[in-house]
Amino acid sequence: MTGRYLDQDRGFTLLEGLISVSIFLLVIFAIYTMFASSAGTFAKGDVKAEIQQNARASMDLMIREVRLAGFFPENFPAVIPPGPQPPGCAAPFVGVSTAAAAQITICGDVDGDNSSDLVTYTWFGDTNGDGIADPGENEIRRQVNGGAVDVMALNINNFSFAYFDGANNLIAPPGACPDNVSAGCDIARIVITMTGSEPQRQSAAIGGRSRSPFATRVQNYQLITDVRPRNLTL
Repeated sequence: MTGRYLDQDRGFTLLEGLISVSIFLLVIFAIYTMFASSAGTFAKGDVKAEIQQNARASMDLMIREVRLAGFFPENFPAVIPPGPQPPGCAAPFVGVSTAAAAQITICGDVDGDNSSDLVTYTWFGDTNGDGIADPGENEIRRQVNGGAVDVMALNINNFSFAYFDGANNLIAPPGACPDNVSAGCDIARIVITMTGSEPQRQSAAIGGRSRSPFATRVQNYQLITDVRPRNLTL
């Protein structure tokens, strides 16, 4: 009787315990993999949305200010009288004083304070050519009246201005026009193209080879807008 009860109440064997633990670990690993993948996808989407939102906000501000180029509430005279000049824009008070492929400088009342401002937008690309957005690279900067320089957008791997005259002819090459009043530089339309991407992570060396720790494809997005400054052709 005693032997029979002992045989019925025996526990798990070592092999059964190992199998149970292995199955448990497999289930835990599968759950962890699903959670890590979901968390990574969410974080990646959050970063992408933030980058695109900043780029769109920068583009909206740029459109609004470029559209006001040449709007001078002061009604500057054709001949500048001697004496102290107003701050910001300088004679001869043209709406676009720099028209380059990666830089534009406009003059006009962009903040509605009845005083003209000098605003410069500049794109700083991949200066060292390593394909990675190092600090200070692939960003758009804005400066008002020679003051502090503000970074408007990051991870912008391509940015350009294209200038057209009133007959819709491309003014080329960009940068050949010092202003919008010289011969052949009657700017009437400006096309702004901005291409951004997700931030690229530094690659890690694995087995003597350079490999990204996250082998995911970098996605680009592009914003293109057509701006017609209202006061340049007046």
